[in-house]
Amino acid sequence: MLAILYKSKNQARDFLIHYPFFILDIIYIHEPPSNDNKCQEIFEALCDLDEHNKSYIYEVTRNTTKLHNSMAKLLTHPVQRCAQKDTTYSIRLPFSQEMD
Repeated sequence: MLAILYKSKNQARDFLIHYPFFILDIIYIHEPPSNDNKCQEIFEALCDLDEHNKSYIYEVTRNTTKLHNSMAKLLTHPVQRCAQKDTTYSIRLPFSQEMD
C-alpha cells in the first residue's frame, strides 16, 4: 500500500486524474434537460475527467430500466474491458433459433 499526502484537495485530485490506472466510472442521473438545469455542461465536465478513455460514463434520467442497464454494464472489471466507444450491447438468439 502506498500513501501520499498532499497539501491541497486539488493537488490530490490532479494526481488521481493523471494516474494511468485511475478509472472513474460514472452514472450521471439527472432531471430531463431544460433551461433551468445544465445537464449537458455537467455531463461534458464529467467526461473531461476521463483523460485515458478507460472510464465508462452513462447518463440517465428517471428511467429505472436504463439505470439498471447502465449499472449492469459496469459489472466487468475496469482493467479487462475495452473502451466504452468500442462496446455494443444487444441480445442475440442462439444459432439454432436464428435459422428458424
